[in-house]
Amino acid sequence: MRGAYIELNKTSSSLAINRVLLEYSGLYNGQDYDHYQRLYKSYNKVKITGTIITIIGLGTITAGYLFGRSPAGMLSENDELIFWGGIVLVNIGMPLWISGGIVSSNNKKAMEIINRDTSLSLRPTTNGIGLVFSF
Repeated sequence: MRGAYIELNKTSSSLAINRVLLEYSGLYNGQDYDHYQRLYKSYNKVKITGTIITIIGLGTITAGYLFGRSPAGMLSENDELIFWGGIVLVNIGMPLWISGGIVSSNNKKAMEIINRDTSLSLRPTTNGIGLVFSF
């Protein structure tokens, strides 16, 4: 684990300390809380859209298969098109669902780190009294 040099003076703020924490977590791009919140909201919409498209695709596959079977077990041409259309919808929806979920989750973690309360206080420790940095 790498150490971080943090200069504590009257002008240092918890936001600067949290940026150091973000940098070491791999989520930091030099942006503020509003930037990550915008990204979180937009990619959460992508995740929801992907979920809906995937569910519609699965329903279409099921409907095309169940309603289109002939007594011989074969699908009619129209029902086969519905079945394959459902497969296409699932193949479009799943990547949107997964990528939107990952990116929105990463942005939510960055937002939580930025809002994390940090404090420096003088407290008793196991070795006596010392400065305690809480984050």
